[in-house]
Order: sequence, then structure tokens, then C-alpha cells
Amino acid sequence: MHLLLLSKNRFLYSTRRLAEAALSRGWDVIVLDPRAAVIGIDASGSALLASGEEIADVNVVLPRVAPWLVDECAPVLAWAESRGIPTLTDERALRMAADKTRTLIALQSAGIAVPDSVFVAHGSQLASALAALGGAPIVAKTVDGSQGKGVALLDTAIAAKSACEALLGAYGMLLLQRFEADASGKDVRAFIIKSKVVGCVERTAASGDFRANVHQGGVGRVTTLSSDEELMVLEAAKALGVSTLAGVDFLRTNTGPKVLEVNASPGIEGIEDVLKLDLASQIVDACADLARGE
Repeated sequence: MHLLLLSKNRFLYSTRRLAEAALSRGWDVIVLDPRAAVIGIDASGSALLASGEEIADVNVVLPRVAPWLVDECAPVLAWAESRGIPTLTDERALRMAADKTRTLIALQSAGIAVPDSVFVAHGSQLASALAALGGAPIVAKTVDGSQGKGVALLDTAIAAKSACEALLGAYGMLLLQRFEADASGKDVRAFIIKSKVVGCVERTAASGDFRANVHQGGVGRVTTLSSDEELMVLEAAKALGVSTLAGVDFLRTNTGPKVLEVNASPGIEGIEDVLKLDLASQIVDACADLARGE
């Protein structure tokens, strides 16, 4: 089996673990930074090149990329599609999950609860956005952030106005959401592989922070989903077309669970240790099944 693993850095924990899991099965593994890929096209067809060498023998592609790298992945995924090479997560699903606007619209359309949200692109929209959310406190997010980066809790209308204007100047668009105080600084990450919840971690924010992401110092513990929560996260992954591999983050609130986001390229650093599971091997096995048409 020949695996093409798309990642910006072969030494990142998740990339390294996935490569190790594939190599332990006797696979050939190519780790390729999509920014270094070149697609050549001539009368005979298309070719994928890296460092001047053609990459031709590929059975399955596994994208391991942050939202801001999806555009760079697109040519490689188009090349794979033209060759009939399966991809664990396709370009459309990666783009959907990378775009917070499309994600929330898709979730709401599927009947899945999300926090009250407003997207703003100009400072003139801030007053009406704050009013729509019931005023401060609010959470401001950049539209393509991940791992808790580009997220701020704004406690007052004055703080919200000044911070959002600065963020708009830097990023061009923001997602503003009602702050769910009753979640008590906790969220849940449900890890899905092949339309099955294989593990769940409740993450608690570090002291003085409200972001529960492990990359921001959050602490995780194993948790169990209710039947309603399990159905919700599976439907959320399905709504975005990422049922083969997804990390669904949600809040437990007094009015029921609410999905924050769906990650189409979920990291396994920290999660494996908490769950005591070899998630890398499960993902590689899903790649093998896909390559065999199962």
C-alpha cells in the first residue's frame, strides 16, 4: 500500500504518528507539504511532482492540513481525483469544514443546535451584531482559526467594539457568538472514524482562560456521550461530508448541546493519551479500507 500524507511538517505529532502507523504495516509513505507540490499538465495527462521527481505510485491520500492550507491542497486532490485515487477527506468537505460560515449554515440547516452567531465584515455592522446577540459578553473568532487561535472573549460593549475593529482590520471578517457561560469553560471533542464515535474527551480551560483547546493549555478527561449527543455529532459530521474522519466540538449548556465546529483534519496529540487509544492506527486502517473500496 502506498500512502500520500499531505502535511506542512513531517515532524508534527499527528503527522509523525500516522506515518509510523502506516510504516508499521509495511506501507510506503510519502509525506508531502502541499506547498511544495507541482502539478504538471501536458498532452499525455497530469503529473504530481515534488523536488523535481514524479510521485506516481499512490493508493490513497490522507490530508493533514489546517484550514488555511486547503487552497494549497486543492491541486493535489484534483490530481488524485483525476487518477481515481481515493482521498480520506475530499476537497469539498475540507473547504466546508474550513469555512465557519458554511459550517454553521450547514449545521443549522440539518437541524443541529449551534450558538447564536453573527458574521461581520465591517465596523459599521458591530452595533447591530452586538444587539442581535443580546450584548456583551461575546466570543469573537477569526473565520479560519483553529486550535483556539484567533479567539477572544469580550466582556463589555466597549471592549467588543475596539477589539473587533482591530481584528476586522487584520482579518477582514469575524464570527461573533453569544458567550455560553453555563458551559463553565468546558467543551467536548467527539472523535469520529468511519461514521462511528471512537472516543470523547471533555476539555476544561486552563485557569484564567475560557478556551478549552488542549493546544491552549486545556486539560482533557474521558467522557461518555448521551444517545442524543452521539446522534448529534454523527449528524454534524454527515452534514459536512466528513463522516470518515472528524472531530466534532460541542458545548454542554443548560438548553442542550450546541456544536461549535467540525474539524475535518482533527489532531490526535493529547487526545490519544487521554483516551488510551491508538487513533493513528485506526485512521490508517480507514485509509486501507478506502483504498480497497470498502
